[in-house]
This record gives sequence, C-alpha cells and structure tokens, in this order.
Amino acid sequence: MKNYIKFITLLIIFCVSLISCVKKKQDRIAIRFSTWGGAIEMNVWQATINRFEEKNPDIKITLEMLSGGYQDKLQAMLASETAPDVFYVDHSSMFFRFVSDKVLLNLDPLIKSDKNMDLNDFFPGALDMFRVNGHLYAFPKDLHTFALYYNKDIFDEADLDYPDESWDWNTFIRASKKLTIDKNNDGILDQYGFTWDPRYWMMLVYQNGGRLFNKKKSKCLMS
Repeated sequence: MKNYIKFITLLIIFCVSLISCVKKKQDRIAIRFSTWGGAIEMNVWQATINRFEEKNPDIKITLEMLSGGYQDKLQAMLASETAPDVFYVDHSSMFFRFVSDKVLLNLDPLIKSDKNMDLNDFFPGALDMFRVNGHLYAFPKDLHTFALYYNKDIFDEADLDYPDESWDWNTFIRASKKLTIDKNNDGILDQYGFTWDPRYWMMLVYQNGGRLFNKKKSKCLMS
C-alpha cells in the first residue's frame, strides 16, 4: 500500500509541475486521472487520492474509471482534446505511438529536479520498458511474476510426476499432451493439458532471447 501511494503521488507531482497539463478553478488546481479497473481498485485509488488532497488542499483530483474499451475511449478523448492529465497506458504499440505523437511527456527533467525522487525504488528492467531513446515517459505499475499452477489430482490420474526445477519446455509439452484427453472417445476433447492468457505472448519472445524492438525503439525486429 505504501508503494501504491508513492506511485500515485509521484504521478500527480509530475503533472502538477506542468502548467500545460493543469487547469485552475478558483485558485485550486484540477487534475483528471483516468484508469481502468473495477470497484475494488477504484476504492483503493479514491482512498489514496483523499489522503493526497488532505496534504495538498490546493489540488483537486477527479478519478475517472474507464471500464470496458479503455484504449478506444482514451484515443477518442485524445482526438477530441478532452484527454485526462494522468492516465494508464499499457506497454504495447499504443505506448510507443503516444511517444512518437508527443502525447506523453519526457519525465527526465522533472525527475532530475525532484530531490525526493529515487529511481532505485523501481526494478531497472521495468523502467527500461518505458524508455525511448534513453528518456523515461511513464512509470511501471502492476509488475508481476508469472507462475505455473497445476492440478495434482489430474497429474496423479495420468501417473505423471509433478512439475519441478528440472522441467524444460520439452518436458512441459510431453506432459501437456498426455494431460489432453478425450475421455469418452466422442472425438471432442474433454480435458486440456494447459491453458494461459495469449495476451502475454511477448513473455515467450524475451524468454528465448528475442526482442521486439532495437535498443532505440526505432525499428521492429519481428519479421
């Protein structure tokens, strides 16, 4: 929770530092902050914002949760010049296009001027994901590690050893095939040996030593 509060505080401080991305109303700075997420995350953000506003009474933050079609809604707001001051953007082609179109701000000068800012609080690799030509344009959030979950009962039924540190991809494939079963022989599979979210295909590229872009993020390396 402490890091979560620090994250939103840093974002807001950077935004407040820019005259171009704030609107003043009755001498109070108004900032719009847009995110995706559900009710639980919204409650966390609102509680964080409330604490920030208590310490900074001259700043008013409006939280906008754009659930469903977030990227499309964000792009529509940018096109109509009604975009929020601070917002989420995932590490995809959209992020690089926003940098190319000068939608996102180069944060380096603001980081350098903030004596309390310490980039060592972040994993270096996570920060590098949001650097283009050596400049940082966003802070990482929701960084996590992937894990393998398995059903012991199904492994026992197939007389297979549980996964351990000796497994490689070949072992994984053999086990997955053995666990993929048409139980009643009707030609339709009833049990699949493996499933995952295909949105994370990039993980496989990096795991096998590949890269999506060159170091300057100026050329796509995928054929």
